[in-house]
This record gives sequence, structure tokens and C-alpha cells, in this order.
Amino acid sequence: NLAGIETEWTCEIDTWLRHKLKRINPNAKQYSDCRHVKSPAFVEIISAGFPCQDISISNQTGKKGIKGSRSGLWGEVARITDEVRPLYLVLENSPELLKQGFEYVLSDLSSLGYDAEWDCWRAADFGYPHNRKRLYIIAYPHRIGLQRRILQPPGAFRLQQTWTPTPAYLRVSVSRSKGFRDIRAIQRDNEFPYFSREIKAFGNAVMPVITEHLFRCIIEDYRFCLLYTSDAADDLIGV
Repeated sequence: NLAGIETEWTCEIDTWLRHKLKRINPNAKQYSDCRHVKSPAFVEIISAGFPCQDISISNQTGKKGIKGSRSGLWGEVARITDEVRPLYLVLENSPELLKQGFEYVLSDLSSLGYDAEWDCWRAADFGYPHNRKRLYIIAYPHRIGLQRRILQPPGAFRLQQTWTPTPAYLRVSVSRSKGFRDIRAIQRDNEFPYFSREIKAFGNAVMPVITEHLFRCIIEDYRFCLLYTSDAADDLIGV
């Protein structure tokens, strides 16, 4: 929404998070389980952050990579992409994916007829005082050919340099914080309604400023295709 792109449908298995998404995108159709989504409506962009638990560096034991039961949901993302045939596919995951099955993702995209670009960005790259490093991928139909790098458009990066991040702290009154006896108090809903759920949602979410940047990269690339490569643009629209 920050880049002026409307959300047509969402897919989230967690009931509470679906409620949050409904508040943000009230007109979007909602799906609950990606394994049961069959031929959803066409959209020009699909954005997906498939689970990273089998990939993440925080999972020191029992790593199964892209073939794990959770991270393996990438297969459903690929299936839905094949059914919808979007103009662009945006993916986000842990940088560990580069060592835990990235070749399968690229192979699947290639078999579907998509090329891909990727890069690892940190929150610090956008002016925030922490790392939060993530892998970002943009894929597009290879029928249009590579005109230029989507993830390095000069216009979008000029926008990046003009952004001034605003602090987003979780403020807690002194009187309530003094009442905490230990860290477990933060996890109780009777102390802060839905606090632990909010923290989990923040942890799983992509930073809005980076999401906006990705979508602005796509917008600039799409306009480039329309303005300077009419034949490629015709192919793009006809996918």
C-alpha cells in the first residue's frame, strides 16, 4: 500500500494474524492455508515470505533446509505462481537459504519460466540502528529478457537515500514496568493484551520501508519496459 499497489488477496494460516491483515486490507480476499489454495485470481505481483524455520541460523539442530516440513512450503508458493503466472514474484527469507537449498528455488523458478535477481539487505542499509539481514528475491518471466537489473534502479535508490526512518519503540509506562518481576511477565496477555502475539508478528514481518523499496523497484522496472522496450512490454503483459 505504501507504494500505491493494492492487495487483492492474502494467505495466512494464523487466525489472529488474518484478523490483523483484514484490518490493513479490508477488501482483500483471505485464504488460510496455502496448501489448499487452488487457482486464485490473477494478480500482477505475488509477494511471499515462506517459513524459514528449517533454514534459519537460529535452528542449530535438525536443519532440513528447503526440504523441511515448514520451509518446504516453498513448493506451494511455486505451485501457486505457476497457476497465477504473475508478472513479478517477490520472495523473502533468511540469508541462510543461500546455503540451505537456494539452488532448488532457482531451479523451480527456471522450470516455471522465470528469471530471478536477489540481494541481502539489512535494516541498517535503510538507516535503522540494527541489522535484521534478510534475503530478497524478485523473479519475472524470462520471455521479456533481462533489460537491466531490477534491484539496482537508480531512481529507486535515490528514493531510498531520502527516507528518514522514524523511531518505533514499544513504550511502557514506568509504573507498569516496575511491576515486572521477571521476563515471563511480558509473555502474559493480562499484562499487555496480545503483547506476545504483537512481538511475534513484528519478528516475522518484513520491514515496511524495505517492502516499499522492493515494490518501487518493480514499478520503475515496469515503466521502463513500457517506455523503452515495447516488444518486451507486449510479452510481459501477455504472460
